[in-house]
Amino acid sequence: MQISFIIPIYNGSATLRRAVDSVFASGSDCLEVVIVDDGSVDETADICAQLEQAYPGKVVSVYQENQGAAASRNHGLQIAQGEWLWFLDCDDEVTPTGIAHFREYIAQRNELDVVIGGYEVRWPHENHRQGPGRLYDDKAQRVIDFLFKKKLRPTHGSIVVHRRLIDRLCYTEKMRQWEDIPVFVRLLLSDRVGLTEHCLSILHRSETSLRHNATHTAGTIETLVDEVFKIANLPDEVIPQRARYTASRYFSASRIILRAGRKKEARQCFWRGVQAYPLRLLSGRSLRFLLRAYLP
Repeated sequence: MQISFIIPIYNGSATLRRAVDSVFASGSDCLEVVIVDDGSVDETADICAQLEQAYPGKVVSVYQENQGAAASRNHGLQIAQGEWLWFLDCDDEVTPTGIAHFREYIAQRNELDVVIGGYEVRWPHENHRQGPGRLYDDKAQRVIDFLFKKKLRPTHGSIVVHRRLIDRLCYTEKMRQWEDIPVFVRLLLSDRVGLTEHCLSILHRSETSLRHNATHTAGTIETLVDEVFKIANLPDEVIPQRARYTASRYFSASRIILRAGRKKEARQCFWRGVQAYPLRLLSGRSLRFLLRAYLP
């Protein structure tokens, strides 16, 4: 079983070696790591060269002008040769038992196309384990659990996809944030998805990561919503939820922007969410946001 790990990186030289070493720590001799350097200006190129020497024939690195993580992942998919495709961010790592467990899991369920596992999230001052959630046979419920209820939690590092579904892994390159969400929706609509509670990866988080960065947040929302709701086989039960989902993304973005100290922009973002779905204004969370956004 050939597994291709694809690692997009931008100025992540401080953690790249940890990520790559974690892949090979299992001792497997049937692995490939593809590193896509997205125009880094730190020591990433040097680290890539060292890793290619340390793991000859197993590590491949390529450089592209800065285009974002979505373009980097698409580039990596063009190069990867593996039967299974496993994305890993450059600041994360595979658990010591993650690859072995995945192999055993697939050996018992060789009909699967997607495997979603558990993971550990490490913040500077706290850690917690996160299971993948629950998976219903009903595909509409899967999407609703993922988009709205957070009861289904796929994430890069702990989702592995068979090459048969490579077309569903096409990332929207104009998105600089949340580009994984439409991809995960397409994968959840697959017929052959499996969940395992086993911890496959360790995700290192900080408030400076792009997911929590306010720079692209508000400008990405309309593109994100369009990408999700234009998915060809999106269940009929999900389509009427577009306004609600639009509002949820604006409210989420407003909280990110507020944490960055940009109160005026946060308030503007929040009211765009209210315009999309006014009922959300009645929630306690919205009222708490308004207090923080308007009080000195």
